[in-house]
This record gives sequence, structure tokens and C-alpha cells, in this order.
Amino acid sequence: MKDDSLAQLVLVGSMDDANVEFTAICDSGKSIWKKLLFVYEQSSGQWLDRLMEQFFRSEKDGDDDVVTHITKLQNTAPCPRA
Repeated sequence: MKDDSLAQLVLVGSMDDANVEFTAICDSGKSIWKKLLFVYEQSSGQWLDRLMEQFFRSEKDGDDDVVTHITKLQNTAPCPRA
């Protein structure tokens, strides 16, 4: 637990604001790392294909309101590349 907290601190401390916001829903250092790898290890074409596939497969959960649904959609999209 202590090591994970340190890992999160190091990762978040070295990110720009956009990446911090993008990984805000992550609950461990490992999940932050995986989310960043997902975005930055892919070519632009692969990334766009995967993002479009996720978008068109997404469905609104019955008990989610519109704001919650939109937030979930936004969390599937990575932060803008600099």
C-alpha cells in the first residue's frame, strides 16, 4: 500500500494537468501506468480505431443519468497529445 501510494505520487507529480485529469479515476499506480501506456504506446491510427470502436460499442446504463453517461464516455478518450 505504501509503495503504491509512492508510485502514484511519482507518476502524478511528473504529469501535466491534462494527464492528471485523464488518470484521475485510476485507483492505483498500476492502473495509472496502464492507462498511460494505452494512450502513448499505440500509433495514431491504432489509437483512433480503438477509440472509435469503444465509442460505438458503448451503451448507456439504465440507472445512469445523461451527465454520468457523458462522463464515462469522456473517460474512455485520452487526453490531447501535445
